[in-house]
Amino acid sequence: MRADASLTSSVAGLPHASAPARPRRLLIVAPSYFPDVYGGVERQAEILSHAVARRGWRVTLLAPTLQGPHTQVVEERFGETIRFRLSALPAAGGRHIAATLAWTHRTMCLIMARRAELDGVYVLHHRLHCAGPLLGAQFAGLPVLIKPGGGGEASEFHALRAKKYLYGHLVAHLVRRTTRWFIANSQTIVEDLLKEGVPEARILALPNGVEAPAREVVAQAIAGRTGARFIYAARLVADKQTSDLVRAAALLPRDREWTVTIVGDGPDRPALIALTGELGLQDRVVFTGAVADPGDLLLGHDIYVSPSPREGQSNALLEAMVRGLIPVCVEASGVRDLLGDDKGVIAAPHAPAALAAAMLSALRLSRAVKSRLSWRIRDHVAEHYGIDRVAAQTLALLS
Repeated sequence: MRADASLTSSVAGLPHASAPARPRRLLIVAPSYFPDVYGGVERQAEILSHAVARRGWRVTLLAPTLQGPHTQVVEERFGETIRFRLSALPAAGGRHIAATLAWTHRTMCLIMARRAELDGVYVLHHRLHCAGPLLGAQFAGLPVLIKPGGGGEASEFHALRAKKYLYGHLVAHLVRRTTRWFIANSQTIVEDLLKEGVPEARILALPNGVEAPAREVVAQAIAGRTGARFIYAARLVADKQTSDLVRAAALLPRDREWTVTIVGDGPDRPALIALTGELGLQDRVVFTGAVADPGDLLLGHDIYVSPSPREGQSNALLEAMVRGLIPVCVEASGVRDLLGDDKGVIAAPHAPAALAAAMLSALRLSRAVKSRLSWRIRDHVAEHYGIDRVAAQTLALLS
C-alpha cells in the first residue's frame, strides 16, 4: 500500500521522537578483586573501569568472591560490580575444578542474558577463569579482548598447558581461536603471542595504565626523601620470590641507614616474617599487610625494589615510578620496556647477591642525582602511561 504523499510530507516536517541512545557498555572480567585479593590486576581493573566510564561508557566489572551472598550487585561510579560467590577462585582449577565449572556456567549465562546491552568483553588474564567469558561472548556474537597477565616464564599459555588434565589445553585453544584482540603490555608478551600463532593484526601493544598524582604532591614527597627507604608491593606468593628480597637485604651494610617495607599479603607471609627474624632484620624489614591503594605509602619511600621474575608488566612498579621512586628490579617481562637504560637498575633474577648489589648502587647515589632521576622517571611515566590514554586506545578497538 502506497502512503499518501501529503501525509508523508507533513510528517517529514515534524521533529522525530526517538528513543535515547543507550550508553555503550563494556564487561570487564577479573580473575579476583578486592577485598579477596589485593594485587596489580585488581588495581588495574579498578582504575581501567573508571577511565572507561570517563569516556562515556558504562562498565560492569565481574569477578568472583569467596565471601558474602551468592550473587552480589553493587552500584559504582563507573557502573556496577557483580560478584559470584564460589568455594575457590576459578583460575585455580585442580582440586577446585568444581568452582571453575560453576564460574564458567554462571558467566556464560550472564553474558547471554545481557547480550543485547553489551558492546564487548574485556578479560584480564587468560587462565581458567576466561573460559566462561569466551564461550558466552562467542555464543552472543560479542568481541572479546584479552590482556595476558604474564610473559616469558610467566606465560599463561605455559600455565594452561601444564594443567594435569586436558582442560588446560582446551582453554588455551579456545583463547587462541576466539579472542579478537590481545592487549600485550610488554614486548615479551608480544613475542609469546606470535610464537603461539596469534596473527600480528590481532595484537595491540599497549602498556598498563596508571593514575598520576598531582605534580605538586610528588614534588613535596621528593623534597622530603632521605634516599634510604626501599619498598616492594605484591601478593606474597612463591612466584614473586619475595624471599630473595629479604635475603638481599641481609647482604646490605648494617652501618648505613636503610629500611625495607614489604606491602601485601598472601600464603608466604608467615615464612617471610620468620626468615626476617632468622636473618636479624626485624628492625630493618617491615610488613604492612594488604593495602588497597598503596599510593601514599609509595610517596613516603625512595626506591622501589622488585625481586619478581614473573610479571606481565608490573602495575605496582608503574605506581611507584609515577610517584618518582627509583626502581631496582630483577629481569622480568616488561621491566626493560619501562626502565630502558636510564630509569633504574636491573639485576639478574633468582640471585639475592645481584639484587643486593643493585640496591646498594641505588642507595649510594647522591641526593642531587636521586632527585633528578626521580623527576625523569615520574615525567616519563606520567606522559606515556596514563590510564585515560590506555582506555581510549582500548575502546578504539570496539568502535
